[in-house]
Amino acid sequence: MSCAISHESPEADPSSRTAPPSRSNAPASFEDDLVGRRLGSFRLLRRLGTGGMGAVYLAEHVVIGSRVAVKVLHPSLSTDSSILQRFHAEARAVNLIGHEHILKIYDLCHEDGLHYLIMEYLEGQPLSRYASEPLPAEKAIPLLAQVCDALAAAHDHGVVHRDLKPENIFLVERRGAPPFVKLLDFGVAKLLEDAAAITSAGMVVGTPAYMAPEQFESGPIDGRTDLYALGAVSYQISTGRLPFNSDKVAQLMRAHLVSVPTAPNLVRKDIPARWSEITLRALSKRPEDRYRDARAMKADLLASMDAPAPRPAAPAAQKPAVPRPVRPTFNVDVLEAKGNAGRRTTGMELSKDGVFLAGAGFAPRLFSTLHLTLHGAAGGVVRLEGEVVRYVSSAQALAWGMSEGVGVQFVHVTAAQKRALVALLKGVPIPPEPEPALDAANVGGPDPEVVLAPLRKRASKVGDPYAVLDVSIDADASTIRSRGRELRKGLQAVRTPRASAEQVAEAERLMERISRALQMLAEPPLRAEYDAAIGNYVGIAQSIAAGLTVTELERLRSRFLAERPKAASHATLETMCARSFEQQGELEQAAAAYERALRYDPLDLLVHQRLSSLRRQQRHEQRPSAPA
Repeated sequence: MSCAISHESPEADPSSRTAPPSRSNAPASFEDDLVGRRLGSFRLLRRLGTGGMGAVYLAEHVVIGSRVAVKVLHPSLSTDSSILQRFHAEARAVNLIGHEHILKIYDLCHEDGLHYLIMEYLEGQPLSRYASEPLPAEKAIPLLAQVCDALAAAHDHGVVHRDLKPENIFLVERRGAPPFVKLLDFGVAKLLEDAAAITSAGMVVGTPAYMAPEQFESGPIDGRTDLYALGAVSYQISTGRLPFNSDKVAQLMRAHLVSVPTAPNLVRKDIPARWSEITLRALSKRPEDRYRDARAMKADLLASMDAPAPRPAAPAAQKPAVPRPVRPTFNVDVLEAKGNAGRRTTGMELSKDGVFLAGAGFAPRLFSTLHLTLHGAAGGVVRLEGEVVRYVSSAQALAWGMSEGVGVQFVHVTAAQKRALVALLKGVPIPPEPEPALDAANVGGPDPEVVLAPLRKRASKVGDPYAVLDVSIDADASTIRSRGRELRKGLQAVRTPRASAEQVAEAERLMERISRALQMLAEPPLRAEYDAAIGNYVGIAQSIAAGLTVTELERLRSRFLAERPKAASHATLETMCARSFEQQGELEQAAAAYERALRYDPLDLLVHQRLSSLRRQQRHEQRPSAPA
């Protein structure tokens, strides 16, 4: 008999992360000291396993004799708010989903300084032990399909697992029937704010061997992140090895970001070609190239079992997967929007959408505008406008084996510029730029005063970045950046012969105010701090969706509450009212109470999540039912 943890050897329990178990903060006998102890209505019978966060025990109800598994957080960790939050997150996420393929958690308790979860007790083994050797398609695909069912349910409720791996896929033994999948460990799961993921940007969370590229890059996280991990699991159980393997996290990171794994059916000839294709699609670098959701992946997996066997020559005819080709480098002259800070750098990784500018010490402001002149190796130049969208620091460059520099996204690309980019990519001479067509009705450009007047009025509200940019207080990051580009483009058009020296100078001042407002609202920590000060909790929700880290959020919240001693108590009262309304089924009143709580404490992540969940529930209940 076994549970989600090995009984024979102390493996890391499902709550632990990538680090090996550590007990340096407490006596080694802590886990054994709890055996025989009563927690609530259950007595701990024996330890099932230990890990970096604590231990899991088999427990029995002292009256009726029912058996459960009890996960106890190590006392030395219970004072760490981030770890305690992760421990509680598992219970909240699982309770929200409630699916047969997800481990049930019955209660979350705190007693005598111990935090513990009461969970269902499972008999079986994790997939990591069941699939110690490659599995044939007829055994593996039904298991993967059940995992898809569990993920679909989680994603439907706005929960992303973020640490899917064979150790967290438990196979329940059923006499005379195939194994039944139970998905474990939602301890690092994140709830989504509507359609946007609450991510922990800048914080690597998960198991590197199964992590999607966007997790390493602190990009937006959604259900397709879990599908990438499922692709890695599919690769492992079909071939007997991981798609990328290394003892060094930096090398794994680099491989997940840029390398293409060998097709599974080229590793093992007996793997069906269709299963191989499904696995590689799930492992696509870009989320948009993967399956749109877990149900679509499940449908293809099940259909692959009915596909005819490939001909012997098929593997040889299949195009082998090769690493992404190295694109040539070229010179780029950079001029910042202010017009007086030019420099030459090296362009790399050119595409029709943007370019990477390599160079140490080159750090233009995030979301600032650059004017670029790209020099073709075969002759000719193309001039483009771009926006700084990403930095690669020296530390990141060293870890990833790439160059330090900035990523630039092209904006306002004309048809002629697109043709020039194609020529540059092909290594052929860039055609000369066409002469601009003259507009007889407006040779001197737009009337400067028409452009400046509305901007002048809004920019006078220096302390209100929303007013300066003319965007709503709940605008998302994409809308804000787009609006900033639009306003700056209009001001750049003022620099015409029709403009006086005073108008050009005013345009420069307005450009600087718009840039400051854009930086304030486009960088999640700055926006959250500003929105907290004005009580704009909907703006903070957008900052969370745009990648505000949990660490940064808690830092801002601690400072916010320290400056407002009564805010926490008022927020707590409103939260208690909201929970009472929820229990009575008064969802609208509950949501209103949660909103009042957020006006007092707008940086409370748990209240944001609860309000978002309520709103989704209300929308679901308001959908018209199908006619009988």
